[in-house]
Amino acid sequence: MKEEVLKILIILLVTVSCKESKNRKEYWDIPNSKTKTEIIYTVDKQGDNKLFSKFNADIKQEKFKIENIEMNSEMSYNDCIRNVILTIKGQGIRKYYIKRQEAKPKNFYPDFILWVYEFDNEEQAQKVKNLINDALKSGSGFCNGKDPKLITKNGNKVFYLSTRAEMFRSYIINFGKKIENYH
Repeated sequence: MKEEVLKILIILLVTVSCKESKNRKEYWDIPNSKTKTEIIYTVDKQGDNKLFSKFNADIKQEKFKIENIEMNSEMSYNDCIRNVILTIKGQGIRKYYIKRQEAKPKNFYPDFILWVYEFDNEEQAQKVKNLINDALKSGSGFCNGKDPKLITKNGNKVFYLSTRAEMFRSYIINFGKKIENYH
């Protein structure tokens, strides 16, 4: 009798778990044909170098150096909730690879990538920051990879910082706060 009850319980558990698994699969398996792409265009407002001069001074003070610069690259973010690929492109994009020149902690050289997106005005920059932030949080924060990342804004510019290791997260948080507070 006990064995029969145990068998019935096991069958019920398997049935319920399969049904639950099927529901999860339907939620996450989104066909590519339904994925939308939203394109956001940036603008290049030349002559606005005051903010970057402050940032460059801060990274030098912290023993960092800009190793590489790319202009007008393109970047995409996945929003798993809305099933959208958010693509940022245009003349107002700059990508910087920044690396510490002295080891900290011992034998580690923290580095990060800084993307700068420039827009016509602060309202547009805030809207884009919110869209990117929503995408970064989608899929329990893993829809765009597991690397540490941060999105911030200053004026008409949106800044996306990412680093390759969890142990370097504090650097992007520190620089993100500085960028946000520049006047």
